[in-house]
Amino acid sequence: MIYLLSPTKYDGVENLPTIEFETVTTKIDFENIDLLLFTSKQAVITVDSINKEWHKIPSIAIGSGTRDEIIKMGGTTILTSTKFYGNDLAREIIDNFSDKTILYLRPEIVSSNITEILLNANINIFEQVIYKTQCIKYDMSQKPPLNSIIIATSPSTLNCFMQNFGWCKSYMVVAIGKTTAATLANNINFVISNKPTINSCIEKANELEKIRQINHH
Repeated sequence: MIYLLSPTKYDGVENLPTIEFETVTTKIDFENIDLLLFTSKQAVITVDSINKEWHKIPSIAIGSGTRDEIIKMGGTTILTSTKFYGNDLAREIIDNFSDKTILYLRPEIVSSNITEILLNANINIFEQVIYKTQCIKYDMSQKPPLNSIIIATSPSTLNCFMQNFGWCKSYMVVAIGKTTAATLANNINFVISNKPTINSCIEKANELEKIRQINHH
């Protein structure tokens, strides 16, 4: 069985969302801001629920999923990072937008130090925490069976999974990227998806499932 820990539902896998989102502000000031920076789809969804004025400001997105959400919500993108990690995105911003004032709309906990890198490069960047994540609680009866494949879409989704269920040696993790993989304990078997997208994770999980079935027979 393949279990997806993301709150977003996808066909062909068991949906087991382990995190939920809580908006933590009611006001965002866009005055004198040239560009917005988004590193998650949820940040786009959250800002749209707080203040529709964000549509008027071009956005920088990390990855195609975040870019697609910006466009779906009525915004525009001026840069979609060709890399999927905060440090790489920071370099692209330094190269392209050194004269702009940027507002980074972010979750409470982030896995990269993009703001610090940009400030050190004298980029005029401000940040505002607009949402936080919290663990969804499950009963142990809902624990995935032995030999399940677990798709972890962020460090927090897997942390919340383990808070609920602990861990089994027979589980295999498909990590969405290097940042998520780097947080895994040494005793966890994992692979990293070919691309840092949920669809790529599901493809990788299906490949592993087929290999397991062949080996089992």
